[in-house]
This record gives sequence, C-alpha cells and structure tokens, in this order.
Amino acid sequence: MTLHVQNTLDTNIMVHYYDAMPWYFRMYWHTLKIEGGVVKYIHKRMARERVRPAELEMGVLLGPKEVQQLLTLTIRILLYRSILTKYF
Repeated sequence: MTLHVQNTLDTNIMVHYYDAMPWYFRMYWHTLKIEGGVVKYIHKRMARERVRPAELEMGVLLGPKEVQQLLTLTIRILLYRSILTKYF
C-alpha cells in the first residue's frame, strides 16, 4: 500500500490520516516507512480475524510544497469457499 499526501499551499498544514483495512488484508507493520513531513503521533491497531479491521491513525505536519509518502506491505488472505460457508 502506498499513500502520497502533498501540500500545495505556502503554509504549514496539519494532516490527520485514518485508515481501516479489512481483516482479510494482512498488514505488515514492521515494513511501515514514512518519508517527508514531521510525524506528531501514530497509532496502529492489529486486525483480529473475522472480528475487527486493522487501523492506522496518524498526524503529520507538512511544510510548504512538501510531499509525504507512506508505504507498507499488505497481502490479501486467500479465502476458501468452504471456510466462508461455515461462517455465513
């Protein structure tokens, strides 16, 4: 997953980012890389299978004409039909 945030203004801005990924997308938090901007806070929450999504919340201060890039590795878990019919 890659995210680009760009400040096109001539002043600093505070960006609050929130993302919830379904549990069938596995997030590898150790691969999280943040380039650009000043991270003020970051909160990560692991997903629980079939219960809750993975969550990422962060606040970043972006300078004038600055770009921030957020990268992390994700994979989609293979769902078998027999497993799905058991729960639905």
